[in-house]
Amino acid sequence: MLLIVTALLLGQDTTIAAEDTMRWNPVNTPDISLSDTLIISFEDVSGKNSLKLRYAGAAVTLASGVLTWYFHQNAEKAYEDYQKTGDIGAMDQLYSRAERFDKLTGLSYVGIEIGIILFALSFFY
Repeated sequence: MLLIVTALLLGQDTTIAAEDTMRWNPVNTPDISLSDTLIISFEDVSGKNSLKLRYAGAAVTLASGVLTWYFHQNAEKAYEDYQKTGDIGAMDQLYSRAERFDKLTGLSYVGIEIGIILFALSFFY
């Protein structure tokens, strides 16, 4: 562009060929201000559904991860209380509570895996 402005100020012809641009440009790339410049545009080839699937997979993974942590903490607490108590009735109740939270922890791990699979599939569909 500087060459065109300089040429106009000096009253010279401003026709610039692509070969001249290659010679004037220090990095040896065509000047992007030429009218025949190739315009590159990137189009998202994946559909809108893949973006929804990606967000859904991330949300399921995150929610299941939080639930896994919560259930695991409750299971650990119930089992610690089970080990500390001496009352038989309380022991049965605390042990069944620990088992229930352990099962919920396992199910929420499955939710994490489903979320990861959904997220990975979003790159292919």
